Amino acid sequence: MALAKQRARRAEDKAVRRHDIMQAALALLDTRRFPEIKMIDIARQAGLAKGTLFLYFPTKEALFLNILEVELEAWLEDLNRHFDDDGRDWNNAGVARLFVDTLITRDRLTRLLTLVSSVLEHNVDLAHVVAFKSKLVAMLAPTGARIEARLSFLRAGDGVMLLLRVYALVVGVRQLCDPGDIARQALQRPELRSLAIDFEHELGVMCDALLAGLERNANPRAR
Repeated sequence: MALAKQRARRAEDKAVRRHDIMQAALALLDTRRFPEIKMIDIARQAGLAKGTLFLYFPTKEALFLNILEVELEAWLEDLNRHFDDDGRDWNNAGVARLFVDTLITRDRLTRLLTLVSSVLEHNVDLAHVVAFKSKLVAMLAPTGARIEARLSFLRAGDGVMLLLRVYALVVGVRQLCDPGDIARQALQRPELRSLAIDFEHELGVMCDALLAGLERNANPRAR
């Protein structure tokens, strides 16, 4: 019994340490771009030796992929709460607006989503990527089913695909809205300001267009 309690305590301590490391990484993400964040900086922020940090996360990419999983779970749980509200008038515009409203307040999530394929899924082993994607499948399914229940033109499985398409929109729009420092200065010139993109507005336009297009494809006679 004493050994079991000791093991449980060690597991609890490890969970707390992992949480502290992730919080330290998030604090740095709030003030720096991802390439500027080093593992030694995260270790210092967490008050740990660099070697201890690597016992929990073998690479920076593995650490932030884990953080992304937590951020995604929080967003999907928020969506689930909204989709469970029977008092709302659910239509394309309402669903599109919900996507936008729940994403514009999640700066960390949208920034990390732009890094998944190009950065975070590199420099990690196969087991880590499989675990992340398996968790993603499990998280997306309940939200996808809720969306299908609210939009009658969606078939089984369409809800998850819709979420993946929204992810693609977020990546594209966020990258346009988040240029480097030099490009940001360039966009201040009057002749270049037409290239500046507002994330909330453009994401809303694209989500509206996406849902309208899906409904037209589902009901070809209505075209």
